[in-house]
Amino acid sequence: MPDTDAVRTRLALLHDEDPDVATSAGRLLWSLVRDEETSTADAARIVPTLIAAATAGVAPRADLLHLAGAAGRDSRYVVDLRTDLLDPAPPGGLDRYASDGTALSDTRALARRAVLANRDRLTALVGDPDPEVRACAAYTLAMSPDPAEADRLWDRLADETDPATRISLVFAAAQIDRGFGDPAARTEAAATLWPDPSRPADVRYAAAVAWLCLTTTPPPDRLPDTLAETVTAPVDRAMRRVHWLDDVRRHGGTGAWTAALLGTDEPPTPEANTQPRADIHTHTHADAGDRPRARAALRARAGLAVRLVRSADPTTSAAGCRAAFAVASTWRSPTADMIELLVDRVEHGPPAVAVEAARLLSRTGGAAGAFADRISAAAGHPDAEVRGRLGIALAHLGDARAVGPITELLAVDRYPWPRHDLDREYRVPRPKRMLNLLRASREDLLPAVTDHLRRTGCWGPFGADPLNSLAAWGPDAVGVLDTLILLLDRAPEEASPAVAVLEAMGPAAAPALPALDRLLGTVTRPWNRVLATRVRSRITGGPNAPRPERGTSPLDVLSRAALRDLLTGDRRLPRWTSIDDEPIHTDERYREEIHRRLR
Repeated sequence: MPDTDAVRTRLALLHDEDPDVATSAGRLLWSLVRDEETSTADAARIVPTLIAAATAGVAPRADLLHLAGAAGRDSRYVVDLRTDLLDPAPPGGLDRYASDGTALSDTRALARRAVLANRDRLTALVGDPDPEVRACAAYTLAMSPDPAEADRLWDRLADETDPATRISLVFAAAQIDRGFGDPAARTEAAATLWPDPSRPADVRYAAAVAWLCLTTTPPPDRLPDTLAETVTAPVDRAMRRVHWLDDVRRHGGTGAWTAALLGTDEPPTPEANTQPRADIHTHTHADAGDRPRARAALRARAGLAVRLVRSADPTTSAAGCRAAFAVASTWRSPTADMIELLVDRVEHGPPAVAVEAARLLSRTGGAAGAFADRISAAAGHPDAEVRGRLGIALAHLGDARAVGPITELLAVDRYPWPRHDLDREYRVPRPKRMLNLLRASREDLLPAVTDHLRRTGCWGPFGADPLNSLAAWGPDAVGVLDTLILLLDRAPEEASPAVAVLEAMGPAAAPALPALDRLLGTVTRPWNRVLATRVRSRITGGPNAPRPERGTSPLDVLSRAALRDLLTGDRRLPRWTSIDDEPIHTDERYREEIHRRLR
């Protein structure tokens, strides 16, 4: 039995007459026995109770079985890989500890014993009328240490009608054999299923994934073809109900997730990124070099991405675009080929695929330089989001042909694009650094920029990105100086992006000094006062005025009087960061730093 009263109380409430109370109690158990997706000892101790409750019809039955199966697993917090997807232990063979101090290896062993002791109940639940219950029962049975259980689960494939349950049966059998049975025999069994066109697409897909997870052998050429052929919209929907997956939502679909699964756990060699990118500019690139496993993984991932992108199914093709972008952002050598795939989908793909490809192209930065002419030609696309995203891609190249699409974007009053895809599981990134490299086109852009800032303020439809971008222009942003002064007077507490542009302009921003003085007499937030004081010093002192370097404190340029001023007023000070965006001080630590400087 569990150690904590809270867990015992929730277990008792599972049998409450009010179904809403029982359902709420079942879901609250997750937060009590799973801490940051790792299981406490209580999670394993309540496995028999959870299975008994699901057998007795206590709701939510599928959720209870899901928790029972998760009790013996450790989330990886990393990209799912073929090397560890069907391994309930954390990667690397290292043990970890839950918040209650229990070794997760002990928790897994306790959960396995509980599953073995309740095998008959779970076997009956695999035949339950509810497909969600069947899928979760297979997920839980995957913890069984009995190799005979793998054969029984595999044999049920012939009679199962639900795609998610069929996938779960294949994964469960493969996991049992990987840990306790004969993985070579199960690999051969999977190899008979995935090439068989008479089998359902979900069975072929699951068998291909199981084959990958049971061996480290490079996949045969036919296997990526099978994966691309079977990752259809119905299979994608089924995979979202399968509980082995940690990060399919982050990838934005099963197709992109599958391509990432083909990666290797061999760490890439850090190398300088010689191709500046807009959205992944802090990432390093690596090449497979002479490392056989990394080279094989790269070929497999890139090959699958190509096959997915060229699929006639729009869902599969869009997922392939995401997979191609992931390959390009990880490995240097296939970058041009992957970007060309995206350009081709914008030019010739169906509308939904063209939108997805354009979204990704707007994040490729300088790596798309070789395709600037094709991107510019496609910027006349009938879809407004495609035009806007391609304009951002051109802007990241510093291409003057971005002026038209960017001007169109700056005319909007509301953010024009969805923030998530249609099923709201994949976050669509917002555009960044829209104007940074368009300094040479400033005369053409300034009317649109000025109008946009006057209408929307410092925080408009695209956040503060237009203002943050103008800071990259330095003194050449002087054309918007009158507008910046207006923004400082209109909303002083929200004007920090405009103040940052003045700092970048340096002495050229001298006409804004009266507005800065008015702001200093108005604002109460300590960070705004720090910023405005620093910027005033920068403007009045010329190019050599004190200016914090990366990693130093903005307090460095303040006088003792200004520091004392920061200690007056509200005792609760806000969060602030250093110039390089590394969090340093909050609240009392901030106050202590000021006191230290005043001693």
